[in-house]
Amino acid sequence: MLWFARSLNVAPQSVQPVVRVNRDAGNRQFALMRWGFGASVGEGRQNRLNTINAVAEEVASKPGFREAFKSGTA
Repeated sequence: MLWFARSLNVAPQSVQPVVRVNRDAGNRQFALMRWGFGASVGEGRQNRLNTINAVAEEVASKPGFREAFKSGTA
């Protein structure tokens, strides 16, 4: 079994342990994931923003978060 130290200050782009629901099976699974949100602001990878914050009042209208918010992936 793996154990991870508790962290109250997670830096953007760091790899962190996450428990998430598997969409296909519906069960919980453990994964190591990079912390942050790669918001798309145009076509292609060169137009991606790496951010960790969104203002709640603007998340549905800002280009970087709008599509993810509508689809429920943000």
